Amino acid sequence: MTEGENAEVLSQQDICFLGGIITDFICYVEKEPASGETVLADEFSRGFGGKGANQCIMAARLGAKCRMLGKVGNDPNGLETLKNFVEHVVEKSAIEIDGSSHTGVALISVEKSSGNNRIIVAQGANKNVDCNYIRFFASVIRRCQILMAGMEVPQDAVVEALKIAKGAGRPTILNPAPVPVEVDERIYELADYICPNESEAAQLLGKDADTIKTVEDAKAVALELRAKGAKTIIITLGDKGCVALETDSQEPFHVEARSVTAVDTTGAGDAFCGSFAYFVCKLPQLSLMEKIKRSGAIASMSVQKNGTQLSFPYRKELNPVLFN
Repeated sequence: MTEGENAEVLSQQDICFLGGIITDFICYVEKEPASGETVLADEFSRGFGGKGANQCIMAARLGAKCRMLGKVGNDPNGLETLKNFVEHVVEKSAIEIDGSSHTGVALISVEKSSGNNRIIVAQGANKNVDCNYIRFFASVIRRCQILMAGMEVPQDAVVEALKIAKGAGRPTILNPAPVPVEVDERIYELADYICPNESEAAQLLGKDADTIKTVEDAKAVALELRAKGAKTIIITLGDKGCVALETDSQEPFHVEARSVTAVDTTGAGDAFCGSFAYFVCKLPQLSLMEKIKRSGAIASMSVQKNGTQLSFPYRKELNPVLFN
């Protein structure tokens, strides 16, 4: 590909995603095992995952032109993941195949009675996404309309990507999951939108993960994040909806979730974040509340099916009014 052809391809992308690219191994159990206990799973599935990849696929299914940044191992999981991006028309040329490590894997258990999940991630090649890699693909970030980043790759690489995007005048969205032990507080200045769940929001402040139990707790934490320099803050609360605090406002607001029967909540937060990135990019005229409502409606559909990306709806399955 010539330099001119490469520039043309780069200019066509709506959203650049930086984050984890992982293969999910999911067991569905009647109840979570206690310490030292073995339980038998009723079902097992293997699928594509990683928060960054999930968010990218969700936005692509809604119709955005997406590009993924990250690394996979030179193994069957990585090669199949690359094929999955191709099938979703995601630009994957910046994804590096890292022969020194394995593709990231997630071991997930889903409790069938509640749909709640527990996840253990082995990052693998994701750990090798460094600042040099980010700088090499700086032009990719600059030519996309929006950058969305997550913390399943090293924090210094995320900060570098946010700096490049901000320097190019691009809106930035950060899903700070998982929260690093030591948070680089430059993220609050660099992220136009920061979108943690309730546990992550508390951890950003050095609080226990179960600090947020109510909507009022979430509003208080949003104000504390604002005091650290965060701009627009969206805290997802599962079946309690979201609490958001808009830039230049000191009054958080609550958006209720749709009432649905959850089958598997794995990836619901990613469905929300990927949808939110889509609406920020493609329908910027919508209010923050409306973007959150529409993203929540799409995420609520994902929890009604098993699997991670498999549960994400395509645009053709959704009410056209969501895109007006």
